[in-house]
Amino acid sequence: MDQDFVFRLTCAAVLALGIDPLVQTIVSAFPTTGDAAANEHPRAKHAAKVGAAVVADSVALLNAMANGLSKAAQVYGVLLLVDSWVLPFFEKDESDDDANNNSSTLGNLLPAGSSARLKDAALHISITLWAAFTLCSIKHSLFLDYVAGKRLGRVSLMDTILDFVVMGVALAHILSVLDMDWGVGLRSLFAAGGTTALMVSLASRDLAEQMVSGLLVKTWDAFDTAEYIRLGDGIEGKVTAIGLVETCILGYDNITTHIPNSQICRTRLCNLSRVQKSQVKPILRFKYSDLEKLPMVLQDILEQIRQDCASYKLIDDGSKPFVALLTEYQADHIQAMVNTHFDGVQPNTVAYQEIRQRVMLAIAKAMKKHGVEFALPSTIYYQK
Repeated sequence: MDQDFVFRLTCAAVLALGIDPLVQTIVSAFPTTGDAAANEHPRAKHAAKVGAAVVADSVALLNAMANGLSKAAQVYGVLLLVDSWVLPFFEKDESDDDANNNSSTLGNLLPAGSSARLKDAALHISITLWAAFTLCSIKHSLFLDYVAGKRLGRVSLMDTILDFVVMGVALAHILSVLDMDWGVGLRSLFAAGGTTALMVSLASRDLAEQMVSGLLVKTWDAFDTAEYIRLGDGIEGKVTAIGLVETCILGYDNITTHIPNSQICRTRLCNLSRVQKSQVKPILRFKYSDLEKLPMVLQDILEQIRQDCASYKLIDDGSKPFVALLTEYQADHIQAMVNTHFDGVQPNTVAYQEIRQRVMLAIAKAMKKHGVEFALPSTIYYQK
């Protein structure tokens, strides 16, 4: 074991294990901006905010570079070990099989007669991987800043696609550095891969459809995990997982329903977690004997709702209907409708149930004030 190998391997180990603690120590020494500038001039506040943003970006850049350097150092150490301990055995096998003009699998990776060893290309490969890892980390940080406080979904899928693109370019550059000659083997691999893909696609078309639908669901960005949705077939609950094949919804009865993504793509969907307004619309049944009292009853119902729901954001400015009206004459009752809307309250939440209860109690108070009762359903029997 030569000194050059020991030196390179030691440097790789030091970078792999020590770069992250070193960067964390440097980052902890960065100045932080707190509330010191809270009572200063507006220009000072703006300068402090800009300084905080610069510090945050610098910390993110240092962390990305350190993370990429640590991974690249690990790869460099592995390449050194492979070059010094693994390849010599295959080189020995090649000398034994030289009489039969055969060569090992790893021996075919490097061009014949090349004097370059894997150790010489290891540094170039590690630098390429470090640049790729760093670029992916910076890109990920930029995406996180872009969607701060918003939904991921579409951006998350784009982040993953760009990761594949960056790593694919890095892999292509590494193959060019190694000067690999795949020749007939690569063409055979592509042919076998195409045949295998055709067989798999014919045998599992449903699975392929589910996977494509899973990608569409992620790109669609109609909902995300931990959000409450309602499907057109009545299924409603919290989204616990979004996979390539199925989506899991936890109902209010704590029963998880597994729904194929192809079915989700073909059905109507409502995201309850992204609804910031709610409606309470009870239907009332009054007696014909109370018809003359009903105009005053309906007016007092609205006033009572204003009083009892004062702690909530009742929308009564005309942007949404806030009415109590007679709607239809039926055989045994007069039908009326009370239509109210509230801002900042999501449907099917505890706050919504409380508001609905207050509206119903307000209706009962206004009816009791005028001595009005609900009309009970009546059944008429005919004797033949």
